[in-house]
Amino acid sequence: MKYVVGLGNPGEEYKYTRHNIGIMVVEEIVRRKKMKWKNVSDYYDQVKLKFEDVSGVMIKPKTFMNNCGWVLSRLAGKTEQVQDILVVVDDYNLDLGMIRFRNEGGSGGHNGLKSIEGFLGTGYPRLRVGIGAVPENISAVEYVLKKFPEQQWSQVVKIIEFTAQAVIYWLENNTKQAMNKFNGINILQEA
Repeated sequence: MKYVVGLGNPGEEYKYTRHNIGIMVVEEIVRRKKMKWKNVSDYYDQVKLKFEDVSGVMIKPKTFMNNCGWVLSRLAGKTEQVQDILVVVDDYNLDLGMIRFRNEGGSGGHNGLKSIEGFLGTGYPRLRVGIGAVPENISAVEYVLKKFPEQQWSQVVKIIEFTAQAVIYWLENNTKQAMNKFNGINILQEA
């Protein structure tokens, strides 16, 4: 069984913020399968899905981003190897529309990934979703907690749909194959 964890913050005020793009991706996958989220604990909701020959569990933590490591430590106990958990997360160091799979790595300053490192170390797969660079006149925290501008929303939908396809590919294959297929592609620059 593989797990996909979409990182973000709970609550309506954060729903369409840049920081919540990970949650938006897992919600898109669940929407495509016409399934409903199941409240399985005080700490996360989940949906079990079937893709080709593999089962996957979409996870939506109910904790704030900075405390999500605890949720992932519980999931790690349910799987034989941490390589079966994919974390989907925003990244302002990647251009808007770019995604990047990694088998392991550091937090890159991302507080959600720092929280996970505290429980799992750095050896778990992640999918970084580019949200574009932080403008000079705003702090990184302010930027990621802002909602995507309305005029950008059609691009964001395209990114979410593309990233959802990439996650499904990862479920059916592995991180290395997903890296080879999707890394380096910016969906907003594709013809």
